[in-house]
Amino acid sequence: MKKNALFILLVIVSINIYALVPGSLGDLSDKLLLPMSLLTGALYNMSLAIGIALLFGSLIQYKNYRNNPSQVPLSRPITLLVFGVILVVLPILTKFSESALLVSRVS
Repeated sequence: MKKNALFILLVIVSINIYALVPGSLGDLSDKLLLPMSLLTGALYNMSLAIGIALLFGSLIQYKNYRNNPSQVPLSRPITLLVFGVILVVLPILTKFSESALLVSRVS
């Protein structure tokens, strides 16, 4: 009984999917742009959040280094600082470059 219900459900879903075939390649690309823009927005936000966390972690590691230099090597807070700055600056640069490309296309 469960197999029959599952089969019927799959047939109904596949018929609906087949009915949504786009008319052209342009329609297909338009439908793919929204999920890609959502994905890039999520990646920008995650990059900023991780970058800020790494910057905060580098401050904590530097404080630990100042308290006890033999336990924490100086390379650890410097590495966290460099990666944090890269992760914070990278989304900002890409957003500026996107806006510059849009301005150059208009003119």
